[in-house]
Amino acid sequence: MYGVDLILGAGIYVIIGDVAAIAGNAMWVSFIISAVIALFTALSYAALPQQLQLQLQKWLHNHH
Repeated sequence: MYGVDLILGAGIYVIIGDVAAIAGNAMWVSFIISAVIALFTALSYAALPQQLQLQLQKWLHNHH
């Protein structure tokens, strides 16, 4: 995992430079929007196993 951490760590500096060149002072707004989108994505992935577990329990109850 050490190599992955280095790649991601170096990549964030490159992304910040590219975003600063395009967005200028609105750079922080774009990062906040990205963080909100990432939060919603994480929440949907967190809810998915729970829904699958409920569906599996219903299926097992009906078929056994």
